[in-house]
Formats: sequence, structure tokens, C-alpha cells
Amino acid sequence: MLTIRAEQLRVLAAAREACFMRDLEAHVRRHFPAVAEAQSPSALQASLRGAVARATALGLESPQDLCLYANIGAVLGWEFEAAPQHAWIGDLLRDASIASTSHRLRLAVNEVGRRLSLEEQNRVTEQQFKATAQARAGST
Repeated sequence: MLTIRAEQLRVLAAAREACFMRDLEAHVRRHFPAVAEAQSPSALQASLRGAVARATALGLESPQDLCLYANIGAVLGWEFEAAPQHAWIGDLLRDASIASTSHRLRLAVNEVGRRLSLEEQNRVTEQQFKATAQARAGST
């Protein structure tokens, strides 16, 4: 019979976590290069460890969920939940009326995407408005 001791389980879990963190860092470097380059490697790793800790405190457990949470952090800032303009995300992620933490996260990701898209549309419209106003002012 094979017996696995608690210490062996801890070592295996630590190795699995280290592998996940390396994969997560590579993901951020690949998909959010400007964010990754703005921090030293050790600062990026600390940001990712903090994001994973906050995500697990919210009940998120799967590697996919932890990665999605880190994506939000890469886009909005690593401590996005502390920012007043993003408080709604923390509220949604803690909303017990939605039973699944993974579902709450996906709702948050979708809403973040919608809001970012709207911000971009507003920025483009504002630039077009200013260009039109300048052209009209120049033609008079």
C-alpha cells in the first residue's frame, strides 16, 4: 500500500502552485505586455500573488477563474476593487444571491468589457466632435 504523508501533499501543492504562477505570469506577459513591462519581474510576481490571494478570498478556485480575475487586474489595475469607480466589481463578486462564484466573475468580466468598449466609443466620438468643431472654426 502506498501512503502519502501530509508533508508530501504540501510539497506537491506548492509545486503545483509555483507552476500555475509561472503560467499566469507568462499569460500576463503575452496578453498584457505593457502591463508586464511597466513592472519589474519581482513586482509583477507580487502583483499576481496579491491578485490570486484576493481571488481565492472571494471563493474563486479554478485556474481559469484565477486567470480571469488577474486579467481584470491587468486591465483596471491590480488593486481594482479598492478603486471607488470599480467598487461595483467587488460588490458583484461578493453577491451571495448569485450562487456560483465563477458565474459572478463571468458577469463581472462581461460588464468590464462592455464598459471599456463604451469608454472607447465615447473617446472616439469625442475626438470626432473636436475635429469637426476645429474644422468648422477654421473654415469661418
